[in-house]
Amino acid sequence: MDNSDLSAFKALFVETARKQIAEMQTFLRELSANTNDRNAVNHMYIAAHSLRGESLAMGYFTNGSLAHLLEKIFQGAKDKSFTLTPAILTEVSTAVQKLSESIDSIEREDKECALNDERMALEKLTGIMLEQSL
Repeated sequence: MDNSDLSAFKALFVETARKQIAEMQTFLRELSANTNDRNAVNHMYIAAHSLRGESLAMGYFTNGSLAHLLEKIFQGAKDKSFTLTPAILTEVSTAVQKLSESIDSIEREDKECALNDERMALEKLTGIMLEQSL
């Protein structure tokens, strides 16, 4: 399927991506009150996983990469190999906001926002690195 075939799915992608972003924003608020909230961690993982898959399927690799990093962070929190801190949650919140702006840009201009600064800040803060290819 080439990009022209995918254009028919852009509106659905934007709609579902916004739902994933809204869910992440909701559960980030819960995590800011209690970093050990297992339900919120699970929902963050699922939302990031879903957004990663949807983004990559549509060819939005910058969004997919940042969502993949969020997925890895919350996978680590789920399996307790990683501890969420207020500083990490602040960076995650910034990343989610930038993903939201990128979704808006995709809807308006069919173009992702640059998200490398957010990805690199999270990688530096968490020590979790993405492989070069997804």
